[in-house]
Amino acid sequence: MMMKRILNIFICCTITTVVLSGCASFRRAERPAWRKQAELACLKSGAVTEDKYIKRVNPIEGPGICGADFPLKVMAFTADVTGSVPDARNAAITDITPPAVFACPMVAAMEKWMADVIQPAAYARFGEGVLEIKTFGSYNCRSRNHQSGAPLSEHSFANALDIAAFILGSGRVVTVEKGWKGADDERGFLREVHMGGCGIFGTALGPGSNAMHYNHFHVDMARHSAKSSGYCKPIVDVPPRVDPLMAQIQTQPSQPQIYKKPSIPVYKLEPAPEMSTDELEQEEFDSSKYDLTSSIRRPRKN
Repeated sequence: MMMKRILNIFICCTITTVVLSGCASFRRAERPAWRKQAELACLKSGAVTEDKYIKRVNPIEGPGICGADFPLKVMAFTADVTGSVPDARNAAITDITPPAVFACPMVAAMEKWMADVIQPAAYARFGEGVLEIKTFGSYNCRSRNHQSGAPLSEHSFANALDIAAFILGSGRVVTVEKGWKGADDERGFLREVHMGGCGIFGTALGPGSNAMHYNHFHVDMARHSAKSSGYCKPIVDVPPRVDPLMAQIQTQPSQPQIYKKPSIPVYKLEPAPEMSTDELEQEEFDSSKYDLTSSIRRPRKN
């Protein structure tokens, strides 16, 4: 009898455990509260203004805890570069391709990066601004580095961007993959852009940080531990800026200037045309036909 009662109790406990675990599986995990708070604080601060290039879109909910409460679709950045680019009079409009979906803090950080770092570096090193940014995408509900079992990437919260290339006003394309160790101006520009992003974003990764980032920059607004407000890798030296015009002159191969004495021109004498007797006769000068006093300075009358 006692054994039967113990068995019944065991069965009831087992069923209760299964039911409770089943209920827990239907309970939806919640996105960390600080993310919504950060979005609201950014929007209320006026750090980002909606215009024809930046539009509010519907909330992104799931799958799981992925998404954003007040996402913004960004088609271009209108960065005020008048304070950071010499002789700049207007805002620089830079397309982002494909259009990105960001949480508000990410938009504010991107606009600051464009105005304070990217455009000034481009003008200083290339003599022209950045017209377009080519990306590998912004929002994407996935794990870090696409690794199974890894924590969710900041891309999962519209809080990150991967940049593959910068297109200049002339159409010149500066890719992260080739330019990182490419021409001097491209190397200098990409290193200046990367290190400048380290002071703006929570995370800034470039070639050399790990095997996954050999061909793009990754920037996000992740919150790190109290000991580290930001994560930047790799840490690189930024080559000094060189005036683009002087750099172009310096890169041209020097050729010795050889003085060549100019040849003496050869003139061909043409025979004088024959003139008739009438043409040879000189016309008799008649002084009455000319005013000979117009060039004489006359004394002024007092």
